[in-house]
Amino acid sequence: MVQGIGTWGLSNTARDLTDILATLIQEQPFFVKMFPKRSAATSVKHEWLEDVLKPHSVAYTAYANGTFTCTDTSGWAVGDVVRVKGDPALFEITAVSEGASVTVKFLAANGSSVTDLSGIPAEAGTLIFDHTPVNQGSTQGASLFSQSGVEYNYTEIIRGDVEITNTALAVRTYGNENAMPYQLQRAMIAIMRQMNNIALYGSRGATAPTAQAPGRAGGLYFYGTQPGGLAVDASNASCSLKILNDAAQAILDAGGNPDMVLCGPGQARVISQIMRPQIQLTPGDTQRGAFANKIISESTGQVMNVFIEPSLINLDSDIWVIDSTSLGMCYLGGRELHSEPATAPGYDGQKWSIIGEFTLEFKNAKQKLCRVKGLKPSASSLS
Repeated sequence: MVQGIGTWGLSNTARDLTDILATLIQEQPFFVKMFPKRSAATSVKHEWLEDVLKPHSVAYTAYANGTFTCTDTSGWAVGDVVRVKGDPALFEITAVSEGASVTVKFLAANGSSVTDLSGIPAEAGTLIFDHTPVNQGSTQGASLFSQSGVEYNYTEIIRGDVEITNTALAVRTYGNENAMPYQLQRAMIAIMRQMNNIALYGSRGATAPTAQAPGRAGGLYFYGTQPGGLAVDASNASCSLKILNDAAQAILDAGGNPDMVLCGPGQARVISQIMRPQIQLTPGDTQRGAFANKIISESTGQVMNVFIEPSLINLDSDIWVIDSTSLGMCYLGGRELHSEPATAPGYDGQKWSIIGEFTLEFKNAKQKLCRVKGLKPSASSLS
């Protein structure tokens, strides 16, 4: 029996179950445990301000005469010092054409074979932000404010009912099977699994919830696969250190800090094989789940936690690299998960409802979530 449920009796008292749910979630290796509780939602359409992330790099499709042709120039400014990926030579931005191009002047070779603007290859590549120098006696610095927009999710109601007749309550044949606390505990576990599925596969509704249409909260696959989001296509290759670091680098270049790898049991076995010298196994870890590992990322030099999500066993071709600061859970004000009596007058028995309304936050999903797709099946990779 989960501590806190106690003896229910016949009192008409609602009970807050959020602490019990938190205990159950922490005891299970489910992705939803990675969502810290944030401030209460104040509307069924829960909005949040995206973080300010200055781009660390931008792809360019062509180069000629000091001008890089780019599809995205937002966040870049005159005076920024940049370099081409794979080369230490430095350049200073002299002009920015919004959404079209960046023009530079040559600063220093830094040991590169590129000694002037004519030495830059004409083919596509990546321009990397380095720093922004400031004059003495300046009255202001480079503007770091960037309004990246507001994102939102809808709240979703979860509910489960437990109904036992007074006759069943009086029978003590099958242990605790007929006891209300036991049945409520089982109902809580079922609700926890639903919340976990929403966190992974939930699809945000097309319209706000109403009395006639239930609210639907979006999850990882909804926010992480949006147009413009980060993705690495493995093209049926086995999971490798390079692929994981490519995904981590994509988040790093977008301004995030990758600190978690989410995968199913099969791909976790592949990771443990290819990175065995770098992995610390901690099966009893209560913070990251029953199967949490730690990997030192070659892209960032920092620890990435490997979290094994059992339900991803059916999506064996996917792995997610995530900046966990993107994740959060919000209950609609006063609608935390709780139980309340629902026994109809004259009914010869007891009925209790477990009900709550919540939503999930995925801040800067396009910069902090990177899906690795098209991986070779883990069974084939292991063989």
